[in-house]
Amino acid sequence: MTRAATRKKTDTRRFLAIFLLVAFLVFQIPSMWISGAAMAAEPVPEKNGKVYHDNEYFELYHRTGGEVAPKILEYLFAETVTPGQTRPVYCVMAGAPTPETGSIVPAAMDDPAAASLLGKIQYIIDMEDASFELPDTVNSHPHIHYYVKQILIWHLIHLYRSSLGSSVQTYFKGIDIDTFIDGEGSGPTAKKILSEAKRLWKIYDAAGRPSLSGAYTPNYRAEIGDMSSSAFDPSSGKYRATFTVKVRETNKGTTGGTFRFTEISGGRLYMRGSDGKYTIQTTTSAVLPSGSAFAIEGSWKDMASVSSGKALKVQVKAVSNTGNEAPQRMYGYFFDSSLTASGKTRQTYVGWHESSSKKFSGTEGTWETPVAGVNLKKVSSFGDITVPEKGAEFEIFRSEYGSFEKARADGFGFYGISEEDGKILDKETGRIFSLPSGTYMIRQTVVPEGTKAMTPNPGTFTVDVKKTKNEAVFEDEIKAGAFAIEKKIRTGYDEYRGTDFKDLEPEADAVFQVWNTGYDSYEKAPAAYRDLLTTDERGYAKTKVLPYGEYRVHQIESEATKYTHVCEDQTVKISGSSGGTGSEGEPETTLSLINRRYELKIQIRKVDERTGEVIPAAGVEFQIKDERGNVQKDWDGNDVFVTGPDGTCDMRKLGLPVGTYYLYEKSAPAGFILAEEPVPIEVKKDENFIGVGPDGDMKAVPFADQEVPVTLELLKTGEMLTSSEKTDTGYQGMTGYRFIYTQQALKDAVFELYCSEDVLGFERDISLLDPAVYPEGAVRRSDDGKTFAPYKMFDKDGDGVRETPLKKGTLLGTYTTGADGKIEVSGLSLNADSATAVYAFVEVSAPEGFVLDSSPIVFEARDDREDRTSPEIRVSQTIRNERKKTQIDLQKKGREYVYDEGSSAFITVEKELAGAVFGIYAGEPVLSASGEVLAGKNDLIEVLISDENGHCRGTVDFPGNGTFYARELQAPEGFVLSNEIYACPVIDPIVNESRMSEIRIGKVCGDGTKTPMDDVTFALWMKGEEGKEDLLISEGKTDKDGKLSFLVGPGEYYLVETSVGHWTSFMVMDEPVPVVCGKEGKVMEYQLEDGLTKTVAEKRSATNGGLLGNCGISVKNKEGQVLSFLWNEAMSGYVLSEAGGKEATTVLYTCDDKDSPDLGKVYIYGLPAGDYEIFEVEPPKGYRNDSEVMPVTVRNEAVLGVTRLYDTMKTGEEARYAGYGASGICGITAVALLAIGYIEIREKYRRKRRK
Repeated sequence: MTRAATRKKTDTRRFLAIFLLVAFLVFQIPSMWISGAAMAAEPVPEKNGKVYHDNEYFELYHRTGGEVAPKILEYLFAETVTPGQTRPVYCVMAGAPTPETGSIVPAAMDDPAAASLLGKIQYIIDMEDASFELPDTVNSHPHIHYYVKQILIWHLIHLYRSSLGSSVQTYFKGIDIDTFIDGEGSGPTAKKILSEAKRLWKIYDAAGRPSLSGAYTPNYRAEIGDMSSSAFDPSSGKYRATFTVKVRETNKGTTGGTFRFTEISGGRLYMRGSDGKYTIQTTTSAVLPSGSAFAIEGSWKDMASVSSGKALKVQVKAVSNTGNEAPQRMYGYFFDSSLTASGKTRQTYVGWHESSSKKFSGTEGTWETPVAGVNLKKVSSFGDITVPEKGAEFEIFRSEYGSFEKARADGFGFYGISEEDGKILDKETGRIFSLPSGTYMIRQTVVPEGTKAMTPNPGTFTVDVKKTKNEAVFEDEIKAGAFAIEKKIRTGYDEYRGTDFKDLEPEADAVFQVWNTGYDSYEKAPAAYRDLLTTDERGYAKTKVLPYGEYRVHQIESEATKYTHVCEDQTVKISGSSGGTGSEGEPETTLSLINRRYELKIQIRKVDERTGEVIPAAGVEFQIKDERGNVQKDWDGNDVFVTGPDGTCDMRKLGLPVGTYYLYEKSAPAGFILAEEPVPIEVKKDENFIGVGPDGDMKAVPFADQEVPVTLELLKTGEMLTSSEKTDTGYQGMTGYRFIYTQQALKDAVFELYCSEDVLGFERDISLLDPAVYPEGAVRRSDDGKTFAPYKMFDKDGDGVRETPLKKGTLLGTYTTGADGKIEVSGLSLNADSATAVYAFVEVSAPEGFVLDSSPIVFEARDDREDRTSPEIRVSQTIRNERKKTQIDLQKKGREYVYDEGSSAFITVEKELAGAVFGIYAGEPVLSASGEVLAGKNDLIEVLISDENGHCRGTVDFPGNGTFYARELQAPEGFVLSNEIYACPVIDPIVNESRMSEIRIGKVCGDGTKTPMDDVTFALWMKGEEGKEDLLISEGKTDKDGKLSFLVGPGEYYLVETSVGHWTSFMVMDEPVPVVCGKEGKVMEYQLEDGLTKTVAEKRSATNGGLLGNCGISVKNKEGQVLSFLWNEAMSGYVLSEAGGKEATTVLYTCDDKDSPDLGKVYIYGLPAGDYEIFEVEPPKGYRNDSEVMPVTVRNEAVLGVTRLYDTMKTGEEARYAGYGASGICGITAVALLAIGYIEIREKYRRKRRK
């Protein structure tokens, strides 16, 4: 396509586009103008669910920023957008007519908030048409005033919606505006309605939003008035009161209406008729007019119980007010979408009806008749004594009734009964009487036994509730009479023989207390109710006249009761049948009393004097004598009393009267000492004792016999050293001793005494085993478990208490012979049954110098006394001890060092040595038994020489208690003489050592300080002979002083240092130390030093390898710490300085002396074994610091090799020449490249021109 064609085409297109755009704009502007004109016009009917009326759609809305806000009230005829949805909103008010009838029935609301709102709505509804600026019909739309009022009402509801119900709150929930009238209308009519509503609202709001009187709820109250007090009517026997009832409306104070009684209690209710009398009975079902008068009456029985007494009571309540109630019209406002949009007003509805909400209330009236508690009491009297009377019964009634039966019918008759204290209580309730004011009669119906009816009968009493106390006492008389007593004595013999009462001995001067049992004692009883009687020689006595009742007869102590028992208390009843004085002086009854003479029955018990236990020994005889020496006989004539198998004698047929008696023993059982003194028996009346015997009525009288004690006597004898004499030892003219002995008593021999068999008391029945008396281990039970026998006891610790049971094998004590060689043990016992016992002494420690003999020494004891009054059984024995004889026996050996082929090591070998000479010496002075010195301390006693077996045996009889020792006088040839002292007896062999050499090492620091080095390890090696390997003899470490020693025999040795221990800054010696030991056994000393570890660093040039001086290096340990050093001139190097200091440095410089062989080197001393890094910190002048960090490991074994560091030169001749050459080459190369580039560009240009 040609450019002209294209341009033409483009122009054509541009022309068409401009043409279309102009056409579009021209078309669009009129269209928009037409559209804007159309939108400004009135709406037309549509079919979208909205309802139009005369081509005008009523709608109220807001515009916010030019946009339509959510609808508030759509179409005042109230049909919603969504058909069928109903949203009723209502409130109630009073005072407006109904615009039109309808089917909707509004509900009622009585709360003040709703009533206030209704008053405001009523005000708007009641506005006259003259208040409107618009006519009621605008643009053919009727009911304009109604619509305006609707908007105002809705506006009110919205503003006061918080005071309405929940349904209203829900409806207004989505409306986010302040008021209903602050909006616009969709059409001209709607705008006019809205504008008029705004105008009227401003007027209404400026007036303070006035309100007409709203609805109220009337309250009709029935009230009781003109109440009289309640009074008792004697003619009817009832309490009566009058009153009136009126109905009043409490809000307005008007009266009138009807009421009824809701409660009538305590009696019957009568209304006053036209004749002025109360004869019309009224019930709770009757509806009565306001202003009626009434009387209520009831008997005491019918009246209602209240806290203060009894009462008449009524309650009233109003029931209607038809004749006085003004109609209350209540209005409901509705918004209901279920109605059609026909143009009528029924869709938005204000209805009315009469309120049925009324309140009816009432009051109550109560007429209380108070009561008071009445204290009534019944008493009986005798002379000047008055006592409460129990059991009297009464009828009590109000006197106005005249009879109990009538009063009982109306509830004013009561039954009473007197209690223990005479108080008269209500028989039916058990309480005191609570009665209203009035006069009452009391009649006694039941008279208790022994009393007479009260006088007068009936009596009266008055009750006044205004008084603080209301009480009355009623009295009668008590009947009286007398009784007598007859008193006799009965003895034990009388009981044994069965003597009759008439034949018993009368008891004169017996004194009795008599008192009424209603009192606790004779002393507490009044004089009229008690008497004191004393019997005459016939034993007879009679009481005075006493009031009716039961009396206690109690005998008290007197002259007559010194020898007799007091009678048991008796009771006698006086019924008053004798008329109170006793007919012809005769008592109503005679009481026969017998008291028994006090007699003591005893049970003689044969007991152990020490334990107090009964000795079950039969056949022991006793006699009893009184104070005059008369032998007492029992009721069968016996005067000798014998114990049975249990060791007791029950004297049941002998009653001892009050007095003093003596019990004599005529024979004693085996193992006991016959008692020569009698046991006194004091018989006292009313003595307290624990009864024994079958009936528990006898007193136990123990007769104690002392157990005969057993004494053991042991005599200890033996040989005693008495003298000595000197003898020749046979060695180099030395003199020794011989000792002489004689038989004597021995002191300080220690024995233990044991029971060889059980020593038991008498066997007893197992039922008598009391754990409190016989604790665990104190008895031995029989095999069948039916009996037991207690172990006899021994005072082991000598404190006077026998605490140790004499069981077989029991240790009874440890005893030591005295200077007379004797041991005497007393207080031992015999077996109760056999009167025998076996004991044994066992020697546990012999006197010094004597042989211990632990064989038991048996002592057998038995009671073979002919005279039972003998106070002791003694058993004696003499025992002899063998003297200890010290035997001297030494063994002599020698110890040599011999090379052992099997173990390839030196071992020690011991062998018996003959020819060793020993002297036996006294370690302490040797004394005789009398204390005489027979041999002095360190005196030679005997000389001994070892035989071919190495033994040395003595022949002298040494005393066993002596102290001796052996000392070597001459050693065998080739062995070292022992200088030790050997205490005899010598148990271990005495060994002589062959002569040895001692290698002594002194180890110090080689750093110039000569500090001793501890913990350094050396090994001692012995050179092998004839091609044999060297032998490791021993290893050891130096002590804190740096010292170490080895003992060796003859031979060639060398020392090897194997470890410096904790001296890690020093080197181990690299050469062994040779040692040669001869047979002479001398001491060889070696002072050895260890040098500091040495590390060499060397600095060289990386260019030519030449040594470089004055290069600074530093050393860093594995913890990263740079170490400090001090220059040591003597060592020509640097020594590690842990302490630092001003002179210390961390930079070490290589030697810069060109004439020195150490040029370029630095020596570092004292680095502890470990890992380090050596690095350059200051390069030599003219060199770069580009050497690597060199790791170094320091060891203690040897000097390290040289650590080399290399640096390159900064500016040197070689570097300069190399730089110039490189620069020239680079320049030539650049020129060549430029030339080549130029030629190439030119060639390309030429080729281009040729083309």
